[in-house]
Amino acid sequence: MLITTIFKLDRLSPETRDRIFHHGPPFLRGTSDEVRKQFKDLWKDKSIPYEEKVIKIRELAEKLLNKEQLAEFKKFDAERERTRKEFADKVSKLSPKAKEVYDKLENLRKEKAKIYEEMSPEVRAEIGQLFSRNSPKV
Repeated sequence: MLITTIFKLDRLSPETRDRIFHHGPPFLRGTSDEVRKQFKDLWKDKSIPYEEKVIKIRELAEKLLNKEQLAEFKKFDAERERTRKEFADKVSKLSPKAKEVYDKLENLRKEKAKIYEEMSPEVRAEIGQLFSRNSPKV
């Protein structure tokens, strides 16, 4: 039964999986599919620099969210900013050798993201199958 369920879940389209399993951060609970889509599309837009994206997300929240959702967004945003600063502080305290390695790993992460971004949906699906639960592991 579990294997059958996993098999069926692996075959769901990305849109269906998002709808069932991931409704975004807490401030998006109770929002329409269209509102969630606007936030998701903006967040995933790699053409917008991070700092500009944060500003646009804040503007979108002010425009689309009700009072309770906006309060939840502000808590979420403050926590995101706190953890980001905390991480930057940890990075700044790394030894020179560790910082060098961190920079290399960060560049690899960015390169991997760029490769995935440039893949066609067909290639992305094909590569994704390599890592699905039902793929035989070598």
